[in-house]
Amino acid sequence: MTVTKLDLLNNAEGLHNRYINAAHHIDFEVGRLLDYLEQNDMLDNTIVIFNGDHGEEFMEKGHWGHGHKEIIPEEQVHVPMVLWIPGEKPRQIDRRTSYIQIPQTLLARLGVTTSPEKYSSAGALFSPLPYLTMANYHYLSIFDDQFKLTFPFTSADYFYYTLYDDNDMLIPHKNKDAVTARL
Repeated sequence: MTVTKLDLLNNAEGLHNRYINAAHHIDFEVGRLLDYLEQNDMLDNTIVIFNGDHGEEFMEKGHWGHGHKEIIPEEQVHVPMVLWIPGEKPRQIDRRTSYIQIPQTLLARLGVTTSPEKYSSAGALFSPLPYLTMANYHYLSIFDDQFKLTFPFTSADYFYYTLYDDNDMLIPHKNKDAVTARL
């Protein structure tokens, strides 16, 4: 049986509901783990981190899933992370962060005295970054709050790149040079 784009579009709500059900199951299992840590007096000396590797699309821009050629849409960029650090005041960070910030955030708290510049190219999760990087199976993207510069890293076409705005709309070639230089 072949599934068409129209089939996916017509069943986007059902796909989304399956995803939400899976997330509820994960929430339940996380709750069990946190209950165990708390009941065994381990939560006050345990760092806990939960996050996904990418967001998911549900036909918002005509795609389902993730990994659509050079397009790395916003729906895939937004990935929640929950981080429990004993002694830290709870807070919500609404700006973008990157996984490359996790080592610097955690290693100092674990007693590592090596200078962060030796193992990380970014600051801690609580400090903003001027740009972020992301990738899918074949493309790497460098982006800020306005643009995404995307290029292949697994093919012979290394010098071809595309540029998208913050709404995932392709930037015409004539406008690419200034933005590319900035990024």
